[in-house]
Formats: sequence, C-alpha cells, structure tokens
Amino acid sequence: MRVLILVCLLFFSREIFGQDSTSVKPLSDSGTIKALVRVDRREVPQNRVLYFTIEVNWQGDLDRYQIEEVETPLLSNLEIVGNASSNRVTDIDGVAHAVKTFEFELLPVSLGMAYIDGTVVSYRDLDNDKVHRLLTNRLQVEVIEPVSDSSSMRWPLIIFGFSGVMLFALGYLFIRKKRSDKADKIPVELTLLEDKYLNEIKSDVDLNSPDTVSAFSALAKHFKHYLSEKYHVPVPEVNCKEIAAEMNRHGIPNKVIEYAEEVLRTADVARFSGGQVEKSVLERAYTLVEEILKRNKTDFIEYSNSIEGNEGNSN
Repeated sequence: MRVLILVCLLFFSREIFGQDSTSVKPLSDSGTIKALVRVDRREVPQNRVLYFTIEVNWQGDLDRYQIEEVETPLLSNLEIVGNASSNRVTDIDGVAHAVKTFEFELLPVSLGMAYIDGTVVSYRDLDNDKVHRLLTNRLQVEVIEPVSDSSSMRWPLIIFGFSGVMLFALGYLFIRKKRSDKADKIPVELTLLEDKYLNEIKSDVDLNSPDTVSAFSALAKHFKHYLSEKYHVPVPEVNCKEIAAEMNRHGIPNKVIEYAEEVLRTADVARFSGGQVEKSVLERAYTLVEEILKRNKTDFIEYSNSIEGNEGNSN
C-alpha cells in the first residue's frame, strides 16, 4: 500500500511540475526560455503614459519554439491605450538568441497604487508539439499628481514667435521699398527716356538740311533705339511688320503702333530708294516720332502721379 501511494505521488508530481508555470523554463543544456516584465517607471503622473513591457527570449535552436499567445494583462487603476510587438535575433558569444517584445501603453485612472497582475505567455515546442506556459511576476506602480503639460504651450509660443518674425520681416521690406521708391523718383523725373530722345532728335535731325536722306536716317536710328529701350522690342533684327506684331504682343496702344509702323515703313522706303526724301515726308515722320515721345511722356507722368496719390491716400 505504501509503495502504491509513493508511485502515485511520483506520478502526480511529474505531471504538476512538467507544465512550467514559472517565468523560467529549462530549454536545453545551453540555455533557458524566459518571460521578463518591466515598467519604465515606478511612479507615474496621472496625465502621463506608463510603458509595460513583456520580453520573451531564448537561445539555441531559434526555430524550435513558437509564441502562441500573450494574454492581455489584468490591470488595476490602469487602462490600455496602445500596444506594439517586435522580434529580433542577436548573437552572444557565438550563440543565437531570439527576443520577442510585447509593449503596452497604460494610462492611469486615478491617484494611488496601480497593479499589473502576472501575465501568462503560452509557447509551443515544435519538436513535440506541446504547449507550455510562463507566468510573469506581478508589478505595482504609484500614480502621483498630474504634472503641468508644457507641450500645450509649445505650439502657441511657436506660432507667436513665427508671427513676430514675419511681422518684423514685412515691416523691414515695406520700409525698404518706401525708401527705394523715394530714391527712384528724383532720377526718373530728371531723366525721362522720352526727354532723352526728344533732345537727341532735336539735336541730330535737321529738318532744313538739303540732305534729307541723312536726316531721315538719323531720325529712324534714334526712333528704333527708343522702341528697343522702351518696349524691349528687338528692332534691328526684324522687319516693320514683325515690329508691329511684337509691339502689339506687348500690349502697346494701337495708335502708337500705327505711328511707329508708318515711320519705320517710310524709313525703309527711303533707305532702299537711293534717292532724295521729300521734305514733307521727313517732316511727317519727325512729327509722328515727336508725337509718340510726347504722348508717352505725358502718360508716364500721369501714371506716376496717380500712384503717388494712391500711396498718399493709403497713408
């Protein structure tokens, strides 16, 4: 009878201890399988997240074991707000190690003590297709008073600082532009482009000269230079019609285009005719050029005055 009882005790003890419920299970002569738990702090403010990590690792034959399940931890005064997992393999002194990590983000509920009960990790031994379990330790942390959230003030401060920099930059550019405009007004009023060419044709084109061809040539030369400088039209490289089309593309008034086209067409005829140009033709061309210059000068002055008037009203 005693022998039978002893045999029964040996049998039941083998069955009980054969299923591992601790955090360490023998795996082979060269290593063990472990389930370790940790928290990132022992005291956590009520408005901060606590990180709870379960790490399962073993060494040796890395393909022999498979994690079946990591039960959701039982919590007191904490709630899960996020989780993640990862795998990695390392080599320590020539021995391969497998590490599987399960991380939970926990948010405190109220002030006082908080607890994370032991968590069960189930894994399968693929050699014999048996499932074993590891039970982790129970952890406790203390939930303390909330801390001030400095990050809530960060964005307003960043926005305020950026706005200040932008206002300073805009103010600087505005003052610089005002000074530049004032500096540009004096030379523009004294050296209008139209005044320059009016003086040149008056000086170089003699309407009473018997050599009307030379006079017409001088008039045409100054007028082409004016068109090129005023409207950025490549006058020397294109013919009369192309010049008119280019001026029209730049939005130049039709009347100016008509006058310019007539002067340039007459200049081409006079240049290729080889003979004298009638004085009336020269005077007509001179009058048209003068009309264009004077009209553009007037338009420019009126436009400048209107801008100055608008700036004065805005100030």
